[in-house]
Amino acid sequence: MAYRLHIVGPAGSGTTTLASKLGQRLGLKHLDTDDFYWVKTKTPLTEKIPEEQRAVNIEAAIRDVDDWVLSG
Repeated sequence: MAYRLHIVGPAGSGTTTLASKLGQRLGLKHLDTDDFYWVKTKTPLTEKIPEEQRAVNIEAAIRDVDDWVLSG
């Protein structure tokens, strides 16, 4: 059985922290939607990754992983 958890909530509500801790405790890979949605820039959250590339990046991140927790 695969474990796939989604932790959702508004910015600053602790979803990343909770998902990271759950991932560590349960041995699940932690994924964060921000990593797939935003380009890492000097000023965060200002440049979006193109939609087509987001899908490619997500698929690559979970390709060989059955168990994960996603925050965002």
